[in-house]
Amino acid sequence: MSLSLGIMAALATFAVVYVNYLPETTSFMVRLAGVTLVALLAVLGAVGWVITPTYAAQYRPVFPDHRTVRFTPNDASGYDITPVPFHFESDLGADLNLVDSTARADVQDSAKLDFDFPFYGKTYSQVYATNDGSIALGQDAYYRDYLYHYGGKTPFIFPLMLDLVPEAGPGGVFARQEADRLIVTWDRAAGFRRPQAVFTFQAILYRSGVFEFSYNGLPEGLAYRANDEPWASAWLVGSLPGDPSPAQGKLRRAGRRAWIWVIWPRTAPSPAGHRALCRTITWTFAAICTPCSCRWPV
Repeated sequence: MSLSLGIMAALATFAVVYVNYLPETTSFMVRLAGVTLVALLAVLGAVGWVITPTYAAQYRPVFPDHRTVRFTPNDASGYDITPVPFHFESDLGADLNLVDSTARADVQDSAKLDFDFPFYGKTYSQVYATNDGSIALGQDAYYRDYLYHYGGKTPFIFPLMLDLVPEAGPGGVFARQEADRLIVTWDRAAGFRRPQAVFTFQAILYRSGVFEFSYNGLPEGLAYRANDEPWASAWLVGSLPGDPSPAQGKLRRAGRRAWIWVIWPRTAPSPAGHRALCRTITWTFAAICTPCSCRWPV
């Protein structure tokens, strides 16, 4: 912040010197107006930088720990999102040995699991669990796919997307497959930017097309920091149908709908401070966001 204030002060000083250096071709009032405008802009910018840290520090995203939410397919090619009694499978299954691969090319950050799962009108036979709190359907996904394109053409389920380093924490990413369901658990996975922040959550995919998210251990005092990279903090929860067109991350097929439940920082808290906005995104040639009536219940 001090660096930004210094830059603004330098620009303001340069403007004042430049205006006074020019030959006397304007009236005193015009020059006074110019100096006043520059000073006003500098003050407004400085005030913004001064109050932003305080405002951001007071913002606490309402992220429901020890809660379970269910996504049920509906007739509108989307999902009905409802709370269900909290449950968390204690038998995590096999360790997928996933690690963060942004710095290394010889490690695995996703694992293929053979499981038939209907998703947005199409059935996929492979599920790919990633280290970053997401599940890709039908095809493997590189982290840039969901970081820069929100999945692009890849169908995605996001139990809790953020930058995780499972190998830095005491747990890891686990999967347990049964006849009618697949359970993927991120157990005590550490955040990449803040290794002291450890996350435990679980996704259960049922062969009926229903899927559930359960949260059983989130860091206390979660806070959004304005200077963070986008996925350094808990980012989004929801799903994307993907797009089979070759233009990944560019043109989207009209009429496809995706439930995106943006937790933070994309949504501000409601007046009651206990609801997160659920949004439906209709993919056309650009993403058009319209709010839906779905709300996370208190």
